[in-house]
Amino acid sequence: MTPTDDLAEALRELDGLSGVNIMAAPTQSQIVAPAIVLRPDSPWSTPSDGGAYCFDHQRYVAVVVASSVSSVDGMRRIYRIWQMIIANLPAGWRFDTVDGLVLDETTGTAFLATQVHLSYFNNDALEES
Repeated sequence: MTPTDDLAEALRELDGLSGVNIMAAPTQSQIVAPAIVLRPDSPWSTPSDGGAYCFDHQRYVAVVVASSVSSVDGMRRIYRIWQMIIANLPAGWRFDTVDGLVLDETTGTAFLATQVHLSYFNNDALEES
C-alpha cells in the first residue's frame, strides 16, 4: 500500500464525499466527474525538512474534477470537495495549497479542475507496498 491508497480509502468513508469517484494514480479507469485523483507531486519526496520529525517528506496532489453545467455550480462543488479533503486528512498528512480553477472543454464537455497540494510525513525508514 502507498500513502495515497490509504488516503483514498479514508476519503471513501466520508459521507460528504459519497458519489465522488476517488482513485489513486496511476489508474487505467476512465475518470468520471465528480472525482478526486491522488497522484505524486513534484518533487515527490525529499529528506525531512522544516523541523518535522520523519524519514522523508512526500508531496502529493489531489486533482479535483467536476462537470460544469455552470461554472458557479462547478466551482461550488469543487470548493466543497477540497474543503472535505483538508478537514479530514488522516494523521501524517498536511494541507499545503490549492491551485486556481482550470476549465477544460477538450472532450466536448466542460469540466472544472483544481489541484490540492498535500504533504505526507513518512515516519518509517522503509514502507511496505
